[in-house]
Amino acid sequence: MLEHQKLIIDKLSYNSELFKKEIIKSAKWLSVSEMLMLFSWLISKYWNSKKPEIKEVMLTL
Repeated sequence: MLEHQKLIIDKLSYNSELFKKEIIKSAKWLSVSEMLMLFSWLISKYWNSKKPEIKEVMLTL
């Protein structure tokens, strides 16, 4: 499921709102350890381009 969510988030990265919504949806389906892996992946891949969005989602979860 984690790899599936990464693919979806990757495809939606062009749109900030969809990007955030999909990360929030991921929290419903993934375990805590998978969410940590997802955030690690997000930071390594998108931190330079999507920092505000990632921070916002991290603070809301």
